[in-house]
Amino acid sequence: MKRTMLLACLLVFVLGMAASASAVELGVSGQFNTQATWKNDGDLDSELTDQDFMVRSRLRTQFDFMANENLKAVLQLEIGHVDWGDANTYMGNSPIAVEVRRMFLDFNWPGTEINIKAGMMPVSLPASFGGGNIVLDEEAMAVAVGGAFNDNVGFLVGWTRLYDDADATATMTNNSQLDAVFAALPLTFDGVSLAPYFAYGYTGGNTLNDMFGVAGGPSNNFLGLLAPNATGAARGDTANVWWLGTNFEMDMFDPFVLRADVVYGALSGDRNDTDRSGWFGDIALEYTGWDFLTPELFFVYTSGEDGNSTQGDGGSERLPVLSGQNWGVGGFFLGGDWYSGQDVGWDDNILGFWALGISLKDISFYEGLTHGLTFMYIQGTNDKNLANEDASGSGYNVAYGQTLLEDDDLFEIDLTNEYVIYEELVAHVDFSYLWVDLDEDAWEMGQYRTAAQDSNGDDAFKFTVGLGYNF
Repeated sequence: MKRTMLLACLLVFVLGMAASASAVELGVSGQFNTQATWKNDGDLDSELTDQDFMVRSRLRTQFDFMANENLKAVLQLEIGHVDWGDANTYMGNSPIAVEVRRMFLDFNWPGTEINIKAGMMPVSLPASFGGGNIVLDEEAMAVAVGGAFNDNVGFLVGWTRLYDDADATATMTNNSQLDAVFAALPLTFDGVSLAPYFAYGYTGGNTLNDMFGVAGGPSNNFLGLLAPNATGAARGDTANVWWLGTNFEMDMFDPFVLRADVVYGALSGDRNDTDRSGWFGDIALEYTGWDFLTPELFFVYTSGEDGNSTQGDGGSERLPVLSGQNWGVGGFFLGGDWYSGQDVGWDDNILGFWALGISLKDISFYEGLTHGLTFMYIQGTNDKNLANEDASGSGYNVAYGQTLLEDDDLFEIDLTNEYVIYEELVAHVDFSYLWVDLDEDAWEMGQYRTAAQDSNGDDAFKFTVGLGYNF
């Protein structure tokens, strides 16, 4: 009840501000999504307990307080994901939390087209395929300045504070920050566009141990920075990490469209066994010449661990990542459906694979009804000995059913269906099936698999039905 009253008061306050400040125009937009999911063996292991059926909902509402076309403040609230019938929503109980997802100032410098944003906002490095950047694509506290030198060359620079334990506690210490600076140079020419970028992250003297070595640290949010051997309480103190990459898109040979991304990154700490470096690349060729169907062929590669990643001073050969929340391909193992996003935490466990697939998009034979069909083969690039190496701790970044070895094979098929009920309301019905063949010999005695787990994996499927309302 208190949370409901808090939300009501907040909305009255927001609307009251709009009414009292006649010079400010209020724009309201958002989305309400709800989805039922039937899933079996989503962790690729029939011996573990899965929740076979669940329904969840999410509401995002954004308020744009616009003084004029050059100045506005943005507030986006989020309720959910809410799982129907859980501790927050069982009958007679509804203590659902209202969260601030975005809160930032957005303005153009007077007399110029230079745009400045500051606050909690979406921060993403450039990407052309997969829905987002695999290194950084997430809401974060940041300042960003962007503009254009001319019609062909633009610029974007920014700084983001990703973590700060400003108030030291009994378990946390001072000087524990994770900051990153980034810069991109968007280039646009006839038929070709790309945006080379560079990002550099740096930590305070006690950050790594605060994040991962003590209770209360936000370890689950930053696992993509850890090497397999960097477990246990002692991980050293400081670290520096950098990325260099670009996206690329070419449509000069229309109706053929080529998209690609490539990035290399390296993390260096004050202990060799916490180092991590690797690369990622994808490429997709799309044909847009048909009205009833858009075929696309794609390939993705991420570097994997060698045979020494968890022994001695061996670092990691996987790309360090911050949070690529929106990156994904397919609808199951490497990606998510229209509602739920990532199904598996690829940013900490799945990196180290290659995938080849074909998608048939925008299939339409009836007005308002469209389909998509994806076939994809996935294989690991991590050394098979990774499953048996003796890591120093709990092995955050090696997980049976998620980390793929060089002889682990998956084949996935995804079918998506969308029907436009109203212009703002869309129904979704999706189905995915995953055929699994894990390296039984490699996982048989590995410390990351329990004795009860099937060492060669189990096939999995997912079926979803949902509604999406955009307003």
